[in-house]
Amino acid sequence: TTVSECHRLEDRIDAIDAELARLLRDRLDAACAAADAKARAGLMVFDAERERAVIERQGHHIVRAIFHAIVHETREYAKRHANGL
Repeated sequence: TTVSECHRLEDRIDAIDAELARLLRDRLDAACAAADAKARAGLMVFDAERERAVIERQGHHIVRAIFHAIVHETREYAKRHANGL
């Protein structure tokens, strides 16, 4: 039972990882679209206060650290996208 339970839990982790990857790709697409729309409207493309709020509203400190990396990498990706790289 212990080995089968470990396999079941590993399968669950794999499914969660796949969903996270899909959601992160969706987030990148949305961030690039938002950056494009803001640029066309003449607005500030990156909003440090909003980025801080996104990170801070995450409860657990480990989740905040992960979101910090997500927000940072998303910003960098959107910048490269905006520059056509």
